[in-house]
Amino acid sequence: MLKDGVIKAVQNAAALKSRLPDVSLPVFEQMNNLGSRFLKFSRSPVGAAGMMAYIILVANLAMLLAIEGVFKLTLDQNVSGFNWEFLNAMLTAFICIPALNVFVLRPMLEQQAKLRQQYNELCIAAATFESQEGIMITDAERNILKVNRSFTEITGYASEEVVGKKPALLVAGQQDKKFYRRLWATVKLENNWQGEILNRRKNGKIHPMSLTITAVIGEEGQITNYIGIFTDITQQKFAENEIHNLAYYDPLTHLPNRRLLNDRLIMTAATSRRSGRYGAVMFIDLDNFKPLNDAHGHVAGDLLLIEAARRITQCVRAVDTVARFGGDEFVVILGELDICESGSAAQANIVAEKIRASLAEPYFLSLQKKEKTKHITVEHRCTSSIGVTLFAEHQESHETLLKEADMAMYQAKNNGRNQISFLNKELKILASQPHNYSTVH
Repeated sequence: MLKDGVIKAVQNAAALKSRLPDVSLPVFEQMNNLGSRFLKFSRSPVGAAGMMAYIILVANLAMLLAIEGVFKLTLDQNVSGFNWEFLNAMLTAFICIPALNVFVLRPMLEQQAKLRQQYNELCIAAATFESQEGIMITDAERNILKVNRSFTEITGYASEEVVGKKPALLVAGQQDKKFYRRLWATVKLENNWQGEILNRRKNGKIHPMSLTITAVIGEEGQITNYIGIFTDITQQKFAENEIHNLAYYDPLTHLPNRRLLNDRLIMTAATSRRSGRYGAVMFIDLDNFKPLNDAHGHVAGDLLLIEAARRITQCVRAVDTVARFGGDEFVVILGELDICESGSAAQANIVAEKIRASLAEPYFLSLQKKEKTKHITVEHRCTSSIGVTLFAEHQESHETLLKEADMAMYQAKNNGRNQISFLNKELKILASQPHNYSTVH
């Protein structure tokens, strides 16, 4: 995993640096030159170590060849004329060769192999560091030590602008101090934190990120570094919002749909029970909508629905709910009215009258006819029939409340349209009867 690779690189970096030979020494510089030129060793501390091992190996071979020559000379010449001191030196060297191999050559070769492995791991980690995810490495005091190219692309900050500074320069201020205290408490306890956070780009724009913070533990068990790996999830959040809007909002008017309407009605009824105040449900149907569709098409009808939604919304408070129920029908939920029924009915009637009057105003719809570039303006008048039902200490289901408001709306239509009708006792009894709401129309 990306996180594991970066953590391992940070942990190995200090250890590798402490074990490598000092390349500033002349002997290692010469070994690097010789190894690079003649033996094809890389110009690196690891290459220098390999060169040293090679020299020891050549010395071993040269010593063995010399001893072999001495014995040949001894067999070919008169023994009495041979230089026994030279032979004694050769035998002494022969005895020392195993010790040289065991105590010098083998450890050096093992160390060289270990360094080569660590060197390769760092090369892999370096490639991993340049990933599509933003990476930030800090010291134990959370001072930024290094960031990768993706960090710059996501945040807009160049490396030289952030190195030596605290990650707090990215904080958007959308989460409170308690959030960050809990975050770092989790890192301290579990050495890891993962979640979503809001950060601020260099240009001031706020963007959501998926962030993982990992504490790097050194050989002595102390935290040596923190690694932050993050991805910009702006597009993901945008897609989630789109899905949410499709699920809960009408795509034409952007008003809550039936699903969200039910949730809002349940919440408003619960609030009414706690406060002891009445609420109201209004069912609105446009009286003269179909002729517009028949004469000018669905585009004209859509424009009228959008304008009707705007007018209804302007007649209610921000805490109230305006929803598109379907077709040319809308529902309004009013909460926190009066504590008595008569006062609540008066308040609901005022709002309903404002809506009725607003919807009765003429509509001027700009349309473009087929095969014509010129727009035409169509004037249309469309009144509404509004049914109202009140509720307090709600004992009925939200389906029953909608049914009651719908029946009151049909009573307004029967009374001549462009009317407001409150639910009467007879309709309330009918609405309480068990039958499917979809069969009421």
